[in-house]
Amino acid sequence: MSEPATLITTHCGTTYKVVTSYWPKPIPERKFDWSAVVDGNEDWKAGYGRTERDAVLDLKDLIEAEE
Repeated sequence: MSEPATLITTHCGTTYKVVTSYWPKPIPERKFDWSAVVDGNEDWKAGYGRTERDAVLDLKDLIEAEE
């Protein structure tokens, strides 16, 4: 069974499907352990965070800053 898709909707009403990944780095700082990117557009923007939710919210903030 596959994971449910994470969707974000920006303040302009655009909805994006988000892909997240967990890759803990070999450094003490944990704020880069999770990453989030728009599905199919992985080279565009990336959000990072200590948790999956933090990474998704960081990505949303980055997208909204550009809209």
